[in-house]
Amino acid sequence: MEVDVECHDDKVCVVQLASWSRGLVLDALALEGMLQDLLQPLLGDERVCKVFHGHFNGLTWLCSNFSIVVNPPICDTAANGLWQGGPPSLQTRCRQYLHDALDTQCQD
Repeated sequence: MEVDVECHDDKVCVVQLASWSRGLVLDALALEGMLQDLLQPLLGDERVCKVFHGHFNGLTWLCSNFSIVVNPPICDTAANGLWQGGPPSLQTRCRQYLHDALDTQCQD
């Protein structure tokens, strides 16, 4: 499962989850009181492989904002030293693995 956490001033705004068959975008500001109950069972399950793109900030924000603890296995797609010239962007990975372009027109 791919996990992406969007934050502004250390406040989680959006959590995006994607599997092979589904994608889900959660408004963390609107679901603030429920997000821990919604996500902890999934993100805490060691049987679920969680793929983060540059996971350090996402893990820190999930823990500090919602007390969510993410248990391994975790794959960090942006780990240092794995790619010559730096890690590929999320858009590049979507094109490479999903054979689909990532629409970023609404992204800041």
